[in-house]
Amino acid sequence: RLLLDEGGSTNFVKPMEFFNDLYHRFLLSPKPAMKAMCLQAMAIVYGQCYEEIGPFNDTTFIVHKLQKCEDKEERDRLLMFIDKLLFHKKNIKLFLDANGMKILIDLLTLAHLHTTRAYVPTQTNVIEAAPDNEEGGEKEWYFGNRDKEREGPYSFGEMKELWKENTIHQKTRCWAQGMDGWRPLEQISQMKW
Repeated sequence: RLLLDEGGSTNFVKPMEFFNDLYHRFLLSPKPAMKAMCLQAMAIVYGQCYEEIGPFNDTTFIVHKLQKCEDKEERDRLLMFIDKLLFHKKNIKLFLDANGMKILIDLLTLAHLHTTRAYVPTQTNVIEAAPDNEEGGEKEWYFGNRDKEREGPYSFGEMKELWKENTIHQKTRCWAQGMDGWRPLEQISQMKW
């Protein structure tokens, strides 16, 4: 906790042991907030001591964790940690072999949907979607109901509401114009809320 409060500039006596302890706690903790703190601390330690710590053999696991992550805070911290992991050349290969670039590109296309971050002023010539436009967005999403009948079209905001109401779930097959076919909701990167 002190590491996070002080901003991360510290000399570590045994960085490898400390890093491994943080990783162990990350793996064992069921609480998303604790996982996020561990990831943030791991990013700080690895960023400062990556040469001494060496390659991180579980880079592939972290990339897969990012792909399946639904918690926004944990996803942000996974991205911070992956950023630091890529300081080491061997981790870059592991990252690429785990299809990490595709996952990052998928997340990049969704960055505009991440509205819980701090507001950053933009240039006046940049078009910016307001949060209130999300609910009234274009109705382009369809899903297959229990009787395998097509339901829709729905807007992105309406799909989120259907998720909250448990009308749709991870295995529900969905489609929108531009997709090559129907896919389970869990495989559609735009629907990772």
